Amino acid sequence: MNKDLNGDSLYGAYVRRQLPVGESVELSGAVGYRAVESNSNGADLESDVSYGIGTGFRITDDVSVSVDYMQYVEESDYEHTEINLGVKGRF
Repeated sequence: MNKDLNGDSLYGAYVRRQLPVGESVELSGAVGYRAVESNSNGADLESDVSYGIGTGFRITDDVSVSVDYMQYVEESDYEHTEINLGVKGRF
């Protein structure tokens, strides 16, 4: 079931660990807690354990790219997953 989360609130706390694999690659993992408060049906609150994995690649000494997958909430009324692509620059 898809729900409109317009006006709703998301809360979360996570622990993230990064593991270097070689000179320019790292793997990462995250675990934590996420809650979704829905105002659309009477201040309903659902929460779940969240987890994810990712990897990063250093392109140069100052630029890296990453991709992460996160499963935030997977409850009866909500499912929130994300795939994030990122670019980091140091200057």
